Amino acid sequence: MSDIVSAFYYARTFNYSKMKQGDRAHLENFYKDKSYSLDILYRGKETVTVEAGTFDCIILEPLVQEGGLFKSEGSIVIWLTDDVLRIRLK
Repeated sequence: MSDIVSAFYYARTFNYSKMKQGDRAHLENFYKDKSYSLDILYRGKETVTVEAGTFDCIILEPLVQEGGLFKSEGSIVIWLTDDVLRIRLK
C-alpha cells in the first residue's frame, strides 16, 4: 500500500513488455487513513515527439473509480518513455 505519488513511481517499475494492450495492474493506495483501490490500464505503445526529441513511449491510464480517491471527471493518461528511465513525457 502506498500514497498516490508513490503509486505512480511504483507503476514505472512494472515490466510492460509482457503486457498486452488492455491489461491492468492493481494497486492499493491510502489517503487520510483510508485505503483506495487503483487499477492502471496499459494502453499500449506510441512514438511521441516533444521539444526534447522523439521517444518510444508506453501509455498508461490510472482508472478512477467513482466514490474513491478522485472524482470521476475525465480521464488521466500518462506517456512514459519506453526505456529504463521511464520519464513522464505527457
